[in-house]
Amino acid sequence: GREALELHKALTALQTEKLASEDRLHREMDMRKALQDKLPDTERQLQLVIKGYNEQLKDAKRMMEATGASSMSEIETRFKGMVQIQAMWDLETRLMEEKGLVQEQADLLQHKLNDARRFLEDEKEAHTRAHAAKEALD
Repeated sequence: GREALELHKALTALQTEKLASEDRLHREMDMRKALQDKLPDTERQLQLVIKGYNEQLKDAKRMMEATGASSMSEIETRFKGMVQIQAMWDLETRLMEEKGLVQEQADLLQHKLNDARRFLEDEKEAHTRAHAAKEALD
């Protein structure tokens, strides 16, 4: 009787453990299935990343061949140099335009000054003639 009770307890414990193990197994199988479901999507994403990387690599090789550069950092340095040269050209162009505007204003002022001088000379001449005419009358 006592031995049968011990065996029954052990059997019950084993059955409980078996149910818990089966439950764990089902959970792990579900998790594995979920991961397997994600796998094709993950592989697709990885393929896209690899494709993009290979395209960048091809572009980099083409740039290196076209420029004769030996590395991407050299291309970057050359590009920065070209950008600086372009910035200098832009600045020089702007300065030339501003110089042109200043010259136009200076020419306009010179023209006004010349007009004012002619006017003063004409006035002086008219005054001199008037003075001479007045003396002739006296």
